[in-house]
Amino acid sequence: NPRVPFAVYYPPDWTVDESDLAAKGQVKFFSPTRNPSLWIHVNTERTTTSIDTLRDAQAKGLAQSCVRSGVELTQQGTVSNVVFDELIESCDLADQGQLSVFLFGVGLNHGFAWDITAYSPRMDFNHNTCGCPAGNVEAFFDPMLNSANIYGDPAG
Repeated sequence: NPRVPFAVYYPPDWTVDESDLAAKGQVKFFSPTRNPSLWIHVNTERTTTSIDTLRDAQAKGLAQSCVRSGVELTQQGTVSNVVFDELIESCDLADQGQLSVFLFGVGLNHGFAWDITAYSPRMDFNHNTCGCPAGNVEAFFDPMLNSANIYGDPAG
């Protein structure tokens, strides 16, 4: 779709929600239980704001929906040859009844801000939290993001 010019492989049993594509430039990918999920958004206006400033604003916005939250990690990563400032934030969402984790990042490609948000219950987040060989990071998020291809600039 020229509005959000990217491609990504996702598990065959996941669903794609493009209902916010036209209005917000956002595509959501949901597991069969809707938990975990991955959201990809691109802004159609160019920006000169730094990725760390954009990422911090995203973290503050997310924290407002949490009863309690805390930053676990900040790092840089690369998706489709675009550098992303990433942040892992634990969040106690009142309606979920469990601690959740958001892994999100912001990257700039030709001045367009791309936001990627991965959501998971804390207990299933990665192999360190679930004590299993592959949590949601290893089983879903890393393979999906490693397959991602940002192939153009968004159409306004």
